[in-house]
Amino acid sequence: MEKKPQVKKTIPAKQVKKTKMDMIKEHLIKFKTITTWEAIKLYNETRLAAKICELRNKRSWVITDSWFESKDGRFKKYFYRGHPKK
Repeated sequence: MEKKPQVKKTIPAKQVKKTKMDMIKEHLIKFKTITTWEAIKLYNETRLAAKICELRNKRSWVITDSWFESKDGRFKKYFYRGHPKK
């Protein structure tokens, strides 16, 4: 019996699941800002600060932030300022 070579199956691009990091990056590029509350409601991401830290430190994105106060409490808003071109 001859062994048939194994063929790797590729997944079409449309079927590849986006990561939370991908969704946050797309959100920042499109809307230029994101809050912790938006990240929770839109992407079920409770660790936005960690994702922002990774974008700043490992990927050299320029992201600033500010604290805001509302009747419901304080929240942080992140502002996308750009990233290096590849």
